[in-house]
Amino acid sequence: MLVGVPKEIKNHEYRVGLTPESAGELVHQGHEVWIETGAGGGIGLATAKAILAKGGKVVICDILKQRGEDAMKELDPKRAAFMACDVSKEEDVKALVQFAVDKFGRLDVMVANAGLANEFLNGTDVSFEEYKRVIGVNQFGVMLCMKY
Repeated sequence: MLVGVPKEIKNHEYRVGLTPESAGELVHQGHEVWIETGAGGGIGLATAKAILAKGGKVVICDILKQRGEDAMKELDPKRAAFMACDVSKEEDVKALVQFAVDKFGRLDVMVANAGLANEFLNGTDVSFEEYKRVIGVNQFGVMLCMKY
């Protein structure tokens, strides 16, 4: 997971290995508005809950709309919002950032948590299209999240 914390326009600080606990510390430092990708469950949802528990606001995203809507049932709708997003698609990531700014007036932290794991166990059994999908989310998705 890679986290971008804007210091100023086009000058970002990057952190690797964010935990729900360290997210709370960043909220206390003034980084109050977050995007958490891949937050339909697991560590993404746990981090979103930690952000809210410390007084922050968060836009969660997941490629699976129903999963994101279900996750929102566990979050405060006054300080959290959901948008379906495929982080491997540039236009989706641009729209996600704009959604967060429109909803909460700014964006302080982008957490590139979305990822595909265990998609295949044996490289000889995976199709090229499946492999491109994994690379699209796990590599291009992180780059796009940090870019916008």
